[in-house]
Amino acid sequence: MRQELFHTLNNRAHFVSGLDSWIRANSDPLAANAVKDAEIFLSKVESKIGTPNISGGTTSNPDEILTLYWLVGGTDKIIGIYVDFRGDHTCNVTWNDLDGSVHKLTGVSVNQLLGLDIPGKFRRLRQSVSASSAAPALQ
Repeated sequence: MRQELFHTLNNRAHFVSGLDSWIRANSDPLAANAVKDAEIFLSKVESKIGTPNISGGTTSNPDEILTLYWLVGGTDKIIGIYVDFRGDHTCNVTWNDLDGSVHKLTGVSVNQLLGLDIPGKFRRLRQSVSASSAAPALQ
């Protein structure tokens, strides 16, 4: 994994943003687990889906330690895929479907996550938005 990406993952996993933001201890095992799980996931999918946007936990939801997300924006919508690593070797996954519905799985292991074909879901979202953006506007 690229050193720059690892550095970003590590920094975001330790910073909890919000009104009373705080920084997790360097020795925090949950942050270390979240980074490790994200690295495993990215090592398998980054070449297929691209580098994600990365955010850390928030004071309103500090249990979601590290979030990786990919967005697709069109003329009339922004849709995407979000993977929240919790530091306990599980994650929550949320994605939009082609019809705009939202799906969420909680407590997913990294192995289960890899079986969800996230790159395929993202590719279909990107194609869907490209196709709808290319369609002529109704007047």
